[in-house]
Amino acid sequence: MDAAQQEDVPVLLGTLPVHLRYAGQGIAKGPASPAPALASDRCTVAAEVAYQEGRFDDAIASAKGCEDSPSAFLWVGLSLAALGRNDEAKAALEASVELLPRNRCRPSLNQMTREVAAAHDDVFLVDLEAIFAAAAPGGLPGAEAFYDYCHLNWRGYANATDHLLAGMARHGLGPKASPARLDFDVPAQAEAWALPPVDDVLPEGR
Repeated sequence: MDAAQQEDVPVLLGTLPVHLRYAGQGIAKGPASPAPALASDRCTVAAEVAYQEGRFDDAIASAKGCEDSPSAFLWVGLSLAALGRNDEAKAALEASVELLPRNRCRPSLNQMTREVAAAHDDVFLVDLEAIFAAAAPGGLPGAEAFYDYCHLNWRGYANATDHLLAGMARHGLGPKASPARLDFDVPAQAEAWALPPVDDVLPEGR
């Protein structure tokens, strides 16, 4: 950023969206994908079992004593989300990502990006982490925008692209003529191409 400023080059920075609900190693098809506990602590394993069985209060109680385990924060966070306690859920799930990112961006790195942007002139921020959180159910980004642990699905990429282009245009950093949006009817085109339903291509559990 300092070198760019010395040369009078404006910079657009973006934070990264974070999949807070990711709980497995496969494709994120639902709010959370089952996965083995990452720690051998009995309380963490018990919390996972309780969560998978829908006993969310028991999951939260079982995780007490495992506060140093990423999995404890994960199952507590997912259980809090299931109970509609979204602010508490976000704090727990962000703690899990901080301790064990699983190829996701740590929230603390996004915060550093915000601070760098705020500390420099001609450095402009597009806060994709906040944008995706605002659009997610309960403020907890998940499978509605992500294909797996960190890669976005086509809706997520379209959302990120729209906001990055808008940020460029807002600060005069983009091309003089805004690119035309493609008018593409996905269901109609899929029918025209005779594509099979997504669930036939990617059955549950694959």
